[in-house]
Amino acid sequence: MRSAALAVLMCLFVFTVAPIAHAETTDTITQTTDKVSETTDKALPTEKLQEPQLQGEYFTKGGKHYVQVKMNPSKSPRGTWIITLNGSDEQASPENAQLNQFTAKYDDLVPGRNYQLIAVFYGKDGERAVDVNTCYNFTAKKPTQGMDNRVPLQDCGIASKAKELKKQALDTVNGDKSDGGKILNGGEKGTAPSGTEESGSFFHFNSGKQEGGPMPDTAAPSPVWMSLGAQMLLVGAALLGFRPQSRTEDE
Repeated sequence: MRSAALAVLMCLFVFTVAPIAHAETTDTITQTTDKVSETTDKALPTEKLQEPQLQGEYFTKGGKHYVQVKMNPSKSPRGTWIITLNGSDEQASPENAQLNQFTAKYDDLVPGRNYQLIAVFYGKDGERAVDVNTCYNFTAKKPTQGMDNRVPLQDCGIASKAKELKKQALDTVNGDKSDGGKILNGGEKGTAPSGTEESGSFFHFNSGKQEGGPMPDTAAPSPVWMSLGAQMLLVGAALLGFRPQSRTEDE
């Protein structure tokens, strides 16, 4: 009988302790996996791709005016090029054209006059989708028969102005957020109602008064394991108590 009682106690002990050991082992494996993942992420830095930009130049040749634009950096651009002079004179490449650069020719530019140019490219550079545009200013020169007057196109500043306006808008929004706690409506400071006030209004609406408070957390941390332990003790006590009674009956 003693052997049977010990066997039962050992079985209960195994079924009680095994889930806890399994949970601890699982947590350890999870923590180790997370550390390995963090180490791998740190060891493999991501390569940041450089955004392509359009670059242009102006030159004269054979009595004509030319504007040439290209994208840098680029591998094998394939798409559509568009050059617009003074907002109306537009020249474009064929769609889905594979060109490393695009050139527009003008016959009647006035030497000494300033012109504004907008260059656009949209398509792909290798497998990467690209959509870029730039605004330029240049001054027309007196053309000659040879290639002459080659000068880089100057950015007209629209992109920098757009960034400045965007920064001002963000500063304005951040300023409005920082003013959220300032004095409003003739001296009263605007604050949000507290959780107690909201809860109180809810209770007043239902019963006319607010009673009680948050209940303390008195629940046992592991009720399942406590129940199994109590059952194990009861079974062990019953088996051990049955042994002397059996001896008395035999005598």
